[in-house]
Amino acid sequence: MNNKEASINKVDELVNRAQLAINDWQCSGDVDYVHKAYANLQQAAIRLTLSRQAAKPKRAS
Repeated sequence: MNNKEASINKVDELVNRAQLAINDWQCSGDVDYVHKAYANLQQAAIRLTLSRQAAKPKRAS
């Protein structure tokens, strides 16, 4: 597995965790699950942004 695939898998895992937390919140009403979902989605967005920036070609100085 290359770095790109590993990064995609990690983003998928974080999004899945967020979905599970939202489901737990809907069932329990416990707001802590909303915070967990938010944190997981935030991490996924950061990872996605960083991986896209790393994939951009470097400019010559």
